[in-house]
Amino acid sequence: EGRELKRRACHWYEAALPKLSGLSKTRTEQRINSVKTEIVELRPGILAELFEGQDFDRKVNSRIDQQINWNWDLGSPDAAVSRDHFSIRWTGWLKAPEPGQYTLVVRSDDGARVWLDNKLVLDKWNPLQGPFTSAVELTGNAQALKIEYYEVTAPAFMYFKWIRTRVN
Repeated sequence: EGRELKRRACHWYEAALPKLSGLSKTRTEQRINSVKTEIVELRPGILAELFEGQDFDRKVNSRIDQQINWNWDLGSPDAAVSRDHFSIRWTGWLKAPEPGQYTLVVRSDDGARVWLDNKLVLDKWNPLQGPFTSAVELTGNAQALKIEYYEVTAPAFMYFKWIRTRVN
C-alpha cells in the first residue's frame, strides 16, 4: 500500500510541475526523483525502444538490453529496423555503488544525447564518433537515465559506460 501511495503522490507532483518555476520547480523535481527512487524495483538492464527514422519517427520494437555496447557495423540493430536511418532511446536507472564524481563516456556513430535525472548532461547530436565525456555527480541512489542515439548511414555503433573518477 505504501508503494501505491507514493506512485499517486508522484503523479500529482508531475501534474503540478508545468505550473512551477524557480526553486519550487527544482525542489519538486528533486522530490519526484526521490519518490521514484523509492518505488522503483531495480532489475538488470535498460529498456531499448527502436524507431524507424533518425528522428524517432515510428516505434517498431522494444527490448531490454543488458548494456549499451553495440557495434552493428553495416548491419541492423533489429530485424524490424533498417540498417540506416534509425534511432534508439534507452531509459532506465543508473545506480552507482557509492556516491561520488563519475565520468559518463559515449562513443557513437552518429549522434547521441544523455540525460541524468531529466537533466541533459551530454549532447553530441551530430554525426561525430567521439568518445565524448561528461563529469557528473552520482548519489549512490537510483537516478533516472535516458540515452538517445540516431544513425544516418553505416557503419553504426553505440557504446556507453561510466567510470568513477572521485569518491566523496
